[in-house]
Amino acid sequence: MKKRLFIQTCILLFVVMRVMAYDIKAENSDGMILYYDLINDDKELKLTQCGEHNLYSGDVVIPEEVTYKNITRKVTEIDGSAFSQCINLNSVVIPPSVKYIWYGAFMESSIVSVTIPESVTLIDEAVFWECTSLKTITLPSGITKIPASLFSGCCSLTSIIIPNNVTEIGHGAFYGCTSLTSIEIPNSVTTIGIQAFSNCSALSSVTIPNSVTDIDLACFEDCKSLKNIDLPNSITNIKDYTFKNCSSLTSVVIPNSVTEIGEQAFLGCLQLKTVSLPNSITIIKNNTFQDCRKLTSITIPNTVTTIGVAAFAHCRELPSITIPNRVTTLGKSAFNECISLKSITIPNSVTSIGNYVFAGCELNTVISQIEDPFAIERNTFAENIYKNAELYVPAGTIDKYKDIYWWKFFSNIKEGSPSSINSIESVLTNYVKRYTIDGRLIKKAHKGINIIKEKNGKTRKVIDK
Repeated sequence: MKKRLFIQTCILLFVVMRVMAYDIKAENSDGMILYYDLINDDKELKLTQCGEHNLYSGDVVIPEEVTYKNITRKVTEIDGSAFSQCINLNSVVIPPSVKYIWYGAFMESSIVSVTIPESVTLIDEAVFWECTSLKTITLPSGITKIPASLFSGCCSLTSIIIPNNVTEIGHGAFYGCTSLTSIEIPNSVTTIGIQAFSNCSALSSVTIPNSVTDIDLACFEDCKSLKNIDLPNSITNIKDYTFKNCSSLTSVVIPNSVTEIGEQAFLGCLQLKTVSLPNSITIIKNNTFQDCRKLTSITIPNTVTTIGVAAFAHCRELPSITIPNRVTTLGKSAFNECISLKSITIPNSVTSIGNYVFAGCELNTVISQIEDPFAIERNTFAENIYKNAELYVPAGTIDKYKDIYWWKFFSNIKEGSPSSINSIESVLTNYVKRYTIDGRLIKKAHKGINIIKEKNGKTRKVIDK
């Protein structure tokens, strides 16, 4: 994702540009030397990077106050990248005087544990970015936002409690937290950012409250252990890539509030078996359910007008699907390699059929209800379908179909529907006489109602189209 690459580039530039400068150098009671900048009219201190190109290591205890030249000042901030790339750092204790922790303060350090006091009200972006040894952390209750990339790449992080005051989870906040198994989102949260939990490969359980109104792009992409998820009624849009490659996802409840499902939203959900789409959906976008190889049932509402490119491609176990009679467009490769489909009905509403729509399928029966057929691409259907399948077309249109590309390459074209034709053929083998509705004896079928007298003496009505 371009957004992810942009964030990473900015962070790396920030690390390269770090300046080893400080105003005060002071020694702790434990003998550790720490470095500070004067802030707020020289009344307070900000812990900054190690001076003279040294790096903090071991266990660091930041004092609440520092006395320098007979002046005592409180330590209230931790500077951006203060502990970044400290590869021998084990733990940091932050005093209750600190209010702010700035951008990338601990990024790419080897820190295992950190104590953040309740006094902290602001934690900036990427503070713990790529802290691969960090296992647990308790966030202060005063923060209102989990900022972008805060724990991105913290692959050892196993659990975290999001405080009840948090209203927003930023872009990539937990990206690549591959040891995180569950997350409970408090009902104060309204927004979850781009790739917030993407690539959390061990994440199997997520609770999303009704307070959440916006789940952004690729939020749960590559969460390969996520098995099921219930979306709240507050969600109106499932955006692009939201559950892409969630290969263990077996079920998902899509609420009636959802009006749009984005491209590739469920692509690669290999275990997804059933989906019911709400009547609010009008478009099934490109690649939405592509590679959902276990999908056996999906209900497409009558409100849908467009089935996008490769929307159901490679849904190999899908035995049947009903295309609603409001659909006008079947996108390229829409049902490509749906090898379990044996029959398909194309409604009269369809005005555009893309290339490869039914390529790779093994259809026995194609029912086209299109009364004014238009040219299709040669590869719309597979060669075996043109050769072996029966094509049923509306009464009176067979000559049109036999004269237009590539419909005319079907070897077996019939008028009517399979049920009506089979019924008529069955009757014809058993009838003695045929009459019109007004009682006139006729020798062959005519359009309309036919009265059939069968060999067993029974009579029945047959409609011939």
